[in-house]
Amino acid sequence: MIQNTDNKPLSELYSADHKITYYIPKYQREYIWSKSNWEALFDDVWESNGGHFLGSIICINTEPDSHKPARLELVDGQQRMTTISLFYLAIYKYLIGNIPDAGDMEQQLKLMGLRNRIILSDEKTIRLFPSYSNSNLDDYKYVYSATIENLRTLSKPKNYGNRRIAKAFQYFSDRLHSMDEFGNRNFTYQSAQDLLSKLNSATLVKIDVATHSDAFILFETLNNRGVPLSAIDLIKNKL
Repeated sequence: MIQNTDNKPLSELYSADHKITYYIPKYQREYIWSKSNWEALFDDVWESNGGHFLGSIICINTEPDSHKPARLELVDGQQRMTTISLFYLAIYKYLIGNIPDAGDMEQQLKLMGLRNRIILSDEKTIRLFPSYSNSNLDDYKYVYSATIENLRTLSKPKNYGNRRIAKAFQYFSDRLHSMDEFGNRNFTYQSAQDLLSKLNSATLVKIDVATHSDAFILFETLNNRGVPLSAIDLIKNKL
């Protein structure tokens, strides 16, 4: 049933060293997380000492060629993975817009490393493909093309700003730019880099299953247990 399970840091799930892509199945509902979810994620990561646990995702590798990078279908976890990707993008936008010295090669290399976490640099394409529902994929592609240089320029989707993908990205961008307004006058460029480090070290339990039926059985079992953190023990019992 379960092929593999690991508690992985986001730095590995979004590694610049591999070309793994994540796809949300077409049948899944649209992106529905709201401000309370975005706020909780931002605050939990910012206030942590690193290694904050973010939950679990269930994946099926749909790439038949074992010599090619994995093409992971996210049967469960689209809400958090989409949000995390937008969080990364907002940090990238903040850092590239506030770099103290544009000629600092070390800082430029760090920015390139972050850029390569959230897109496949050689193919100039996004790493995660959200749900098609309610123009989620179009909105997501647009916010990336509008933020990252060298990506194919896309026109703004109709009613873009009214949907949650746009609002989530705007929320994270606004939080970064308004940290001083909330009384944290020590928030600096280095603070944003520290936030990035904390996000990189945050973890998700990645569960790999072989088939959709396995995924749905596991998904129902996890949900019926009701306690999120019990998922780890439950998964171990299934191995």
